Amino acid sequence: MVTVPAGTLAVLVAPMGAGKSEEAENWWREGLREAAGDPDVVIPVWVDAGKAVPDLLDAVTRAGGEPVSGLGRIVIDDLDRLLSEQVAQLLYEARLLLAAHPTARILAACRPGIELGRAAVHEVAPWSVRKGAELLDLVVGDDGPMLFEEREVQDLLTSPLQALSVASRLLAGEDARVSSLELMSGLAAS
Repeated sequence: MVTVPAGTLAVLVAPMGAGKSEEAENWWREGLREAAGDPDVVIPVWVDAGKAVPDLLDAVTRAGGEPVSGLGRIVIDDLDRLLSEQVAQLLYEARLLLAAHPTARILAACRPGIELGRAAVHEVAPWSVRKGAELLDLVVGDDGPMLFEEREVQDLLTSPLQALSVASRLLAGEDARVSSLELMSGLAAS
């Protein structure tokens, strides 16, 4: 799990479907568990980047944050849906918010290619083949055809989105032996 110290802005960066939002959600849920067990821990908030423009503090407040009593964990998801100028403004506002609330910590998520300035960047590691296989088994069932010895299929299981796409193909009675380019072009068409 990603670690974000108090007073820090960190950004999870990975391609679409690689698990950025999942990691952000795990970090957010960890904050919920801490808040449930300790009345002094501030309840974390989740903000969609599109709703954080033009005013991050207002979006955090609308999501349940209480600036007067202090802010804790804040997740900003989908930075890549914004224009580059909006991302720059949002990150600037995030740094201002942290300056005013030094116990707060912000974790954002976006795809590669976004200018992030001074934010601490955390690359999201690919899933293990085993984790992808577990997701595939969950969706397809234990009786699903397993072709994990093939490198092509193993590569597809290193991303949650691609593992679900393989599961969809198997459930449709198709073969799992496809290139990732073919699979991604099929996703784009649907």
